[in-house]
Amino acid sequence: MASFVKKTFLLVFFLICFIHLTTGYTLVPGISVPQNTTVPQRLEIRTFIQDSTRLNILYLALESMQAANTNDFLSFYRISSIHGTGMIWDGDDGGSFSTNYGYCHHFDTLFPPWHRPYLSLYEKTLLDQGTQIVQGFTAGTVKDQHLASLQTWRFPYWDWAMNGSVPDEIGSRSTVSVTKMQNGVLKNVTIHNPWYSYPTNPNDANTRITGNPKKGPYTKETVRNPTVQNKVYVSRPARTNDYMIQASSGLKNSVFQTFSISADYDSFSNQGDGDYSIESPHGTVHVVLGGNNGHMSYVTYAGFDPIFYLHHANVDRLFALWQAMYPDSYVSNKSTDFLNENTELHPFRKTDSQYWTSKLARYTTAFGYTYPELVNCNQQCVIAAVNQLYGPNSSKKKRSLTTESVPYNEYAARVKISNAAAYGSFSINLFFGEPTVNETDYAMDPNYVGSFDVFARIDMPRSHKKIVRGTVSMTAALNKLVGQGSLTDMKEKTVKAYLEANFKWIMTGDKIGDYDLQGLDITIVKARVVPPKDEFALPVWGKFSTVYNVV
Repeated sequence: MASFVKKTFLLVFFLICFIHLTTGYTLVPGISVPQNTTVPQRLEIRTFIQDSTRLNILYLALESMQAANTNDFLSFYRISSIHGTGMIWDGDDGGSFSTNYGYCHHFDTLFPPWHRPYLSLYEKTLLDQGTQIVQGFTAGTVKDQHLASLQTWRFPYWDWAMNGSVPDEIGSRSTVSVTKMQNGVLKNVTIHNPWYSYPTNPNDANTRITGNPKKGPYTKETVRNPTVQNKVYVSRPARTNDYMIQASSGLKNSVFQTFSISADYDSFSNQGDGDYSIESPHGTVHVVLGGNNGHMSYVTYAGFDPIFYLHHANVDRLFALWQAMYPDSYVSNKSTDFLNENTELHPFRKTDSQYWTSKLARYTTAFGYTYPELVNCNQQCVIAAVNQLYGPNSSKKKRSLTTESVPYNEYAARVKISNAAAYGSFSINLFFGEPTVNETDYAMDPNYVGSFDVFARIDMPRSHKKIVRGTVSMTAALNKLVGQGSLTDMKEKTVKAYLEANFKWIMTGDKIGDYDLQGLDITIVKARVVPPKDEFALPVWGKFSTVYNVV
């Protein structure tokens, strides 16, 4: 009898192993689009939510993902852990990265393409979850409407550069009303808003956030710009929204200047290679949304905040628009850090034997989606869209060529610093005069000009430490002073004298240990800019020259 039980146990054991081996790995296949059909669009969140059926699917799918067992590789917990926790995902050894670092790419040329299959994995999982849920609806009009919506359903993006306010549906409503099956009946019920936060376990180090890892307080859910109540961090939605609105004009300007200046891929792709890169506004959004002790400010934990994916969908969209504007420049074998277009993007497998690479992930259509600005649009058409959305007069319906055609001086603070200068993410805050408020409210200070923000790890591996760079425009703030009479004109001599007397900078971040300012360089630079002649052209930038060295 004992021998029979032993043989049966071994048979079952080997059968389980065989099934595991033959089912293969969790793949990132993208969403299949039938031939001769239109590739569905990812829509801006404010457009997306105008369709209640589409929004209902979004709520239900994410609720289901968040409720899934954390051992499931397609659960919200495990997909979110891919970004920076260092947890092994589906047996992947992480390629060139140590398991303590995680899989995400920052400060190198793979930053934009790595996040593309990551978002596709998340998007398809949501679509699959939504499809399964809707198929369980009782037959009728509501089910038919949801099934029809699923045919073109894609994950939305949040264009924080066009409008920095955080939509209520993801930012301030802790509960929402949804239509779902309950006790065998399709009805309207109220649920926790899965886009407001992801409920966390305060005893689980993987989902715990503290200012100091050795001390409290802890969180019961992911938080944004939190305050402490009863020794627990809680979000401040109104404060977060105010900060994002304040940052909006700087984000718009940063995006537009990046599109206008960075015509080669390396300088566009990351803060390690370019003074005007897409990674700079990306980092600002992380820092502003998270604030002190908020999940989005931490590389390790950012993926657990549901707003992360709406944010990165927009980064991916801006990447796609830039690609359409500069189609001949991309990741190459000459890129830095020994990374190239064939470097495997771990842990994302296209097939059991093939990883996604930047070469394979070059076009969004490989994953079954596109963006509104790219539909039936050539290079000039995309430039016009960028001008309309992010240009200096983007808020105006008609461009005034008589005023916009006048060349002007662009003044900016160019910053270089180590990405490991602080204990995690940090900011170099710029002012005209001393700040008048507490550092948590610097962005609201009347003397505040802008900030250079770095979204960095706490435990930065030595191999990933490098000098990063970025540029903060000061032109709008200087023009405001001219309008107020505090500055007579925008000539270099006048501006230099004012800045030498009034320009201030302050670094902020988690203050555990001293800041490492070795390698810090802050330089005021100037360039002559000729505005475009029409909406199908970009500004022409002259060479930058140094006005004076601050540090």
